[in-house]
Amino acid sequence: MFTKLSLAVASLLAGSVLFASSGLQSVSLKYGLTSIDNDHGWKLKNNSFGVDALFDIGSVVKPRIDLTYIKIDDKAKWGGVSALMQGALGLQVGTDLDALHFAHEFYLFGGAGYEYVQDSTSVFDSQPFVQGGVGATFGLNKNLSLLTEFRALQVIDSKGSHNDEDNEFAFFVGLNFPFGNAAPEPAPVQKREVPKPAPVAAPVVQPAPVQITVVDSDHDGVPDAQDECPGTIVHEDTEVSERGCEVTTVQDSDADMVPDNVDQCPNTPDGVKVDSTGCAVAMNLDIHFDTDSDRIKPESMEQIKLFARYVRELPKGSIVTINGHTDSSGNEKYNHKLSYKRAVAVRKAILAQGGIDWRMVKAVGKGSAEPVADNSTAEGRAKNRRIEATITHPGAE
Repeated sequence: MFTKLSLAVASLLAGSVLFASSGLQSVSLKYGLTSIDNDHGWKLKNNSFGVDALFDIGSVVKPRIDLTYIKIDDKAKWGGVSALMQGALGLQVGTDLDALHFAHEFYLFGGAGYEYVQDSTSVFDSQPFVQGGVGATFGLNKNLSLLTEFRALQVIDSKGSHNDEDNEFAFFVGLNFPFGNAAPEPAPVQKREVPKPAPVAAPVVQPAPVQITVVDSDHDGVPDAQDECPGTIVHEDTEVSERGCEVTTVQDSDADMVPDNVDQCPNTPDGVKVDSTGCAVAMNLDIHFDTDSDRIKPESMEQIKLFARYVRELPKGSIVTINGHTDSSGNEKYNHKLSYKRAVAVRKAILAQGGIDWRMVKAVGKGSAEPVADNSTAEGRAKNRRIEATITHPGAE
């Protein structure tokens, strides 16, 4: 039995080294109850403790390692068996469920492993097994999630005994800890100052002949005969036009053509379409990915940080939708899936900057359905491969 256990542990360690080279994504600590004797219905009574590790290899399907300890509460039934120790290698695939507002991720997993029976008996011996299950995570913040998981296990009985325990069912709850580089601190807000319009110089009044008197009753530098705004009260910083009317300086700090005293969304990026309140309704995010992948290139992270800073300042109740687009090359079903994965990757990168309610940022894949340029040219296809953000604000029609 110890030889079997040693082989199982060695296999798990070898698998761990192989997967770790691709990058550890998360570790979960779990507690649950296991049903071992299932001939007359489930009896979830055996205390169980587990740990699993998930690895990122750049694919939707990810390697997973499970280690579980199960305490036997009914030693008399199994002839003195005191505990089960299980190790398994497998795969996990998940899908983002943020849009449904009840879980961050739903996942499926499966694999194979070895169960070592401590103080084993002739009817309860160490055996290999296969397993599978489902689970869901519920994000508390970017560093911690709650999880719940159901697992079913089928022992592969090499001796063919009909009396041996052959299947197990377990429910777990626990905590999930993501790994990786910490999200960079958001860049400090830099206020852009629009220079004040240069004062309009008052027209030069040619010296009048000695016999002519020029009258400027309000002393604004414009003769009464030309002054369309008589009675202007002139202060030290008053500016008047050539018609003798006071010039009002309008402040527009972010240059979006909406005055600061009306603008509800300061610091709008350049070149963005805004509504009458100065808030963006659509913008093209200059974000690039690895070829045929949803992995964001490092040089695009500055754009992510700038956009996240803008989202933090949006009015409460605003909704930001990240739309992924592709060109028309290849299969449309694949293009739609790739555009959605890229939109999800951008959404997660924005939320990773911190300070943003995850419920206000959505992700949508549009595939090649909404081109903005001709797909028959390389330049047009490059323009069609894009990430766009559309924003709706509270009270918008």
